[in-house]
Amino acid sequence: MGEFIFSLPLIGFFVGILVTSIGGGGGAIYIPLLMFGFGLTLKEAVPISLATMIFTSFFGSISHFRHGNIHLRGGLLAVAGALLGTGVGTFISTIAPENILERAFGILMLVMVWPMLIEMRSRKEKISRDEFSAEINLLEHPLSRGVPIAFAIFAIGLVSGISAGLFGVSGVVTLIVGFYLIKIKPKVIVGTSIFILFFKATSGFFWHLSAAAINWQVVILLAIGTSTGGFFGPKILAKFDHEKTESVLEKVFILIIFALGILFLAKPI
Repeated sequence: MGEFIFSLPLIGFFVGILVTSIGGGGGAIYIPLLMFGFGLTLKEAVPISLATMIFTSFFGSISHFRHGNIHLRGGLLAVAGALLGTGVGTFISTIAPENILERAFGILMLVMVWPMLIEMRSRKEKISRDEFSAEINLLEHPLSRGVPIAFAIFAIGLVSGISAGLFGVSGVVTLIVGFYLIKIKPKVIVGTSIFILFFKATSGFFWHLSAAAINWQVVILLAIGTSTGGFFGPKILAKFDHEKTESVLEKVFILIIFALGILFLAKPI
């Protein structure tokens, strides 16, 4: 890592701006960066990625809570599943061979492209007031539609938590797909998903903390950059055309994710 380690705050700053604009926690960028740029293994990179997401999601949650974008009942139901899921994901990551995890991570990157395209399309769709109210009501009163829907929300959190504990990614993609399947559009769950992410990242980090040593220097340097980027990101992006900037960043991000998926699958065993 050596002389390049002090570039981490700058890298974190740009990733913080990126995830502030398009959502997520940045794990899909951090994991390959730490592996290919700084020589860490996937198992070493995962807890570092989760640690940085704690800061990103914490500040994001505060902002969304102030704007009334977090719906606690549905969010906490998903959090309950996520807390269990991160434990399961961490356990699997500690016993699975490194090369198998890398191939699985590559597949995950490619699979992520579809829900990301769904989210891009959803952001451009107009939701009627009645439709929006119905989706919000489902998040605020998950038992109003019966136990199966409430269990589905728990299961969505569980699967999302497993992906976070296993690969150090935000798992927001899983949330998007899961909620989309129960008729809740991505733009409705933006704040709630960041809220869920905070608990996933915190839980996953402490699960990994008990299983492996953490490079605290890398965590602190990346966290400084990510927090700064997350704080100043909206102010910087406000100087540009929001829709055009967001559209460009989303397309660039999708291309990066697709390329990383191919890279991991093509990586020699």
